[in-house]
Amino acid sequence: MILDEIHERDIETDMLLVLVHRLLATKNNFVKVILMSATMTSEKIAEYFKHFTSRGVQENAPILNLGINRRFPIIVSNLDAWDSCGASREMINPDVPGISKQLMKVAVNVIALKQKSNLVPSFLVFLPGIQEIQRFKDELYRPHDGFDISDYHLTVLHSSIPTEDFAKAFDGSVDRKIILATNIAESSVTLPGVRFVIDFCLTKYQETDTATNMTRLKLDWASKMSLKQREGRVGRTEEGEVIRMIYKDHEESLQSETKPEIQRASLESVVLKTKQLNMGSPSGILGLALDPPPRNAIIDSILVLKEIGGLTRSSKKDSQMFSSNDGELTFTGMVMARLPVDIRISKLILLGYLFSCLEECIIIGAGMSSKGVFKQTTADQKMEEFHQRFEQARGSGSDAIVMLNAYQSWRKAVANNLRGEREKKWCNEQMLALKNLREIHELVEEIKNRLQQFRLDIDDVAFQYKSDEEKIFVLKMCIAGAFYPNYFLFGGSPPAREDYKELKNSNPCSTIFFKGVEVNRLGQLYEQQVRQKLFEVGVTDNINGMQVKFDRNSTRLMVEFKSQLNDNEGENIFELVPGEVRLEVYKAVKFGKLEKKIEIKVMENRQKEEAFAVEKGLGSWRQQKFEFHKKTLKASSLCIYPKLHDRRRIPGFVSHVRKFYQKFLT
Repeated sequence: MILDEIHERDIETDMLLVLVHRLLATKNNFVKVILMSATMTSEKIAEYFKHFTSRGVQENAPILNLGINRRFPIIVSNLDAWDSCGASREMINPDVPGISKQLMKVAVNVIALKQKSNLVPSFLVFLPGIQEIQRFKDELYRPHDGFDISDYHLTVLHSSIPTEDFAKAFDGSVDRKIILATNIAESSVTLPGVRFVIDFCLTKYQETDTATNMTRLKLDWASKMSLKQREGRVGRTEEGEVIRMIYKDHEESLQSETKPEIQRASLESVVLKTKQLNMGSPSGILGLALDPPPRNAIIDSILVLKEIGGLTRSSKKDSQMFSSNDGELTFTGMVMARLPVDIRISKLILLGYLFSCLEECIIIGAGMSSKGVFKQTTADQKMEEFHQRFEQARGSGSDAIVMLNAYQSWRKAVANNLRGEREKKWCNEQMLALKNLREIHELVEEIKNRLQQFRLDIDDVAFQYKSDEEKIFVLKMCIAGAFYPNYFLFGGSPPAREDYKELKNSNPCSTIFFKGVEVNRLGQLYEQQVRQKLFEVGVTDNINGMQVKFDRNSTRLMVEFKSQLNDNEGENIFELVPGEVRLEVYKAVKFGKLEKKIEIKVMENRQKEEAFAVEKGLGSWRQQKFEFHKKTLKASSLCIYPKLHDRRRIPGFVSHVRKFYQKFLT
């Protein structure tokens, strides 16, 4: 038996080591177990697998060092050597893991410097997550002396990116590449042509809070072992160089090994698997791990399983007393142990069977276990993707229902012979990730097959729903029951009087405002321009369905969206969001979070604005005060055109009433 990449230390690897360790005591003398890794701490593993020889002497497992040297040398440096590129110790706080904007600029300067000394340089940049990848990508597109991103093929390696987008990274014929990657490229990957590695020495991993039993993604400094693995991405086909974006003394203080997943992750699924092995109590089996998890983490997981019905209250040893250390598998627990999803998703599926919506719950559960149905979009596509999510939600206000509707729309299209390029085109138009949808479909079919082993079939329907709205309500009920108590209430009280006051009596549910508008302006001249800008960025599709108000005293430009009426029935046209907050407000807040600016072209000063308004008959002076005439501006000739501008632009950021929208939009 050969086990490779032992250093990765995920839960599956550690559990496999426990089983091998237990079974070695009963092994046949001809059975050989070989553990392999390029960076593992071999002495620790050898001691874990100590055994008795034929002479009755206990010895560590033998270590075989192959001693394979690299064909090409690797130069490793730290920030100590890059003062010329602007590096300084103030950019890094060893106690607070992160990447400052200044440090990203230093990395770009390093790339620019290496570009001058190499004809076809290619770079692999290690970043901790997709957010940091996007930030560094934005930095690369900003102007820098001696560097132009258009000279390179830019590729991203991340688990959420479709596999077909990886092609350029592995194409040896593509010169001058910059590959932005997480630890997905840390081991077992050869990237042709990559000569330089820029390592920010950070990683992200899942960690469970023992107090709340909630899992979060934690940003932390990478271990020395991880740095060594990343170093191995170069020096395989040619000489290589590694630039670590921390100082040498900081690197020396890093942990030697990455904390094993079994010591930081949720253990509910692991506990269920130990019960299936029938080799003892969960604490007894997990205590044999190379690095055993904390005992309180095991007990917490057992209690969670008892709470959701996966384990009985007592164990076989004492069937009368409640036990926090052990319990017996229930039918629910056996189903959970068999399904390849999180235990709470398994409970959602079981609730779906009880409430005659099994297929829908399977689809939702598979979607939650995947990378998502929507594809990774560029910054310019974010607003369109946001709108597509509302389209798929169909007024439900639920991400889970979005996944369900998107998947069902795709399957319906496939059933209508949507294949090949037409299928790809359809998914691109809907902003859907075809590869992810196919993976979800495979998982859906796998779950269905495994459920049949327990005689749980999607055709077992106890009753029929009268409408889709009724079924969606029941689905939300199942989701709440499956994830209780790990969810929070969304909403709050209606807008307070202060909210209306801040918006000058405009409705906070339908009003946004811009900050940073220059004071003492004739805002009425720019109303049509504001409407056009909001239409262009995708905040609204009705350019005339808004009222623009310019507040001179507070330097705010407010926009209130008006309800559209159905000509036939005189009722409001159906919106894609539940509640009182309008869809345009959601979109505007989303646009503001993208940190994009809306630039409005203005005239040089107030005097020119007033002269223009008087000339066009839009206003006049009365009692030393300029007043606009009360009439609707419809003619395009009354709008300001670029030829009248003095080539000045003022930026505005979409904002919102802080207190109210913290309640409704966070």
